[in-house]
Formats: sequence, C-alpha cells, structure tokens
Amino acid sequence: MAAKFLARPDARSATIVGCGVQGEIQLGAIAAVLPLQHAWVLDTDHARAEGLAARAQANLGIRVEAGKDLRSALRGSDVCVTCTPSRRPFVSRDDVAAGTFIAAVGADHRGKQELEPTLVASSTLVVDVLEQCAEIGELQHVLAARLMTREQVHAELRGRRHGPPARPNSGRRDHHLRQLGHRAAGRRRGGGGL
Repeated sequence: MAAKFLARPDARSATIVGCGVQGEIQLGAIAAVLPLQHAWVLDTDHARAEGLAARAQANLGIRVEAGKDLRSALRGSDVCVTCTPSRRPFVSRDDVAAGTFIAAVGADHRGKQELEPTLVASSTLVVDVLEQCAEIGELQHVLAARLMTREQVHAELRGRRHGPPARPNSGRRDHHLRQLGHRAAGRRRGGGGL
C-alpha cells in the first residue's frame, strides 16, 4: 500500500522493470490504488514483457506496452517498480523526473542492486525495516558509498520515523523511494507490498 500513500494521487503512468510473477503482482497492486491509464513493462526477455503486457491490459483495463527503451519509459512515468535479480544499477537519477515514486523490490539480498546510489541518496527514502534494508537492500550501497547515513532515512513503514519531514513540491529534485527489505515481507503486507 506504500504507492497509495507515497505516490502522487494523480499518478497516471507506471514502469515495471522485471516481468516475472513479482512484476505482475506489483502492477496489479499499483493499478488497484492509483488512477493508472498507461504502463510500460520491461524485461531482458522481451517475450516475457509482451506476455505480461497482454495479460495486464486485458485484466486491468489500462493500456500496457512492452517497452524496450527503459529511459524513455521512466521519463514518462509517475511510478516505477523494479523487481529484478540485478547486481548492478540500471536506473539513475537522470532517468526519472522529480516526484516519481520508486519501489525497489528486487534488491533483496546482499550485492543485489537496481538503483544508482546517487538516486537513492537524493530521494525521500522510506524503508520497510531499516536494519534489514541497510544490510540487503539498495541502502547497503548508499551507506557503503557514504552518500547518506541511516539517520537520513525518512521513515520506516513499521512505524519508527527518521529524518526531517518530507516537503512535497519543495523544489528539491525529490523522488519518493520505497525500499523493500525483502520481497516476502512485501507480499505479507498484501498486494505485493504496494
């Protein structure tokens, strides 16, 4: 349910990177809580992306395209969910517009990474469980690069708040980034954690 509260309420477009079961769950969950009109789905296996696009368009009643150009899709999206097994960043700060909600689902083990550390550090970061995300999530890379401290994490979804309050539309190049500590933890929260 994080997208419901952290994404802009008028979010109309989304990009899902990783078109396995988790990607399909995430797209369905986002479409259930936001007024999406269009989504791009991308995967290293383009046939898998095409399959998800066809199923999602039929099931969700929104336009869904299997994309090939990640940067173009991201620049046109209000929401981005990454759910891949990547061990190197593929989404950078310059790829997304200010105010984009990003849910980094795939970095669920040590060494896995989907987001450039400067993107994470420039975002209003909300995590499921701070200690877990610092060890196995995107936050591990940001801390290692000394781009931010644990105290600069904006909030934990389990309830304890850190950092200064977010100021939407403050002029900062702010992204609302939600880092899942573990994929299974997100699923326990229902709807893939969004």
